[in-house]
Amino acid sequence: MQELYIVETRDAVDHTEPARMAELAAGMSRIGVPATLFLAENGAFAARLGHQCPLDEALAAGVQVAVDGFALDERGIGADQLRDGISVEGVEGIVDALERGATVMWR
Repeated sequence: MQELYIVETRDAVDHTEPARMAELAAGMSRIGVPATLFLAENGAFAARLGHQCPLDEALAAGVQVAVDGFALDERGIGADQLRDGISVEGVEGIVDALERGATVMWR
């Protein structure tokens, strides 16, 4: 696998799956497979500062974490409220990943 790109749409507070996806991405990154977590819809809540979340381990492992700007706007989350290391992008990043030949998972 040349790259893993995970689109996470669930809130990490309400569901356990985002933690599993963060662990998967961190594990892939540790073995040399570039991994990205893209937070869309309610997944955007995990990007906020101020609480423990599964993204911490993924960020420490070198996973690229991005959040959908539209999802932030819809949830009233400002860019100044994001954890360090998280970028704001658009959904076109998913298309870019597909064009690069990444394995894309949508949760």
